[in-house]
Amino acid sequence: MGYSKYSAQYHRFANALMQYQAVALMASDLN
Repeated sequence: MGYSKYSAQYHRFANALMQYQAVALMASDLN
C-alpha cells in the first residue's frame, strides 16, 4: 500500500517537473 502511494506521488512530481521543463524551454526560446 505504501509503495503505491509513494509511486503516485512520484508520478505527480515527475509530471510537474516535465511541465516546468517545457515552460522553461518555451521561455528560453522567447529570449
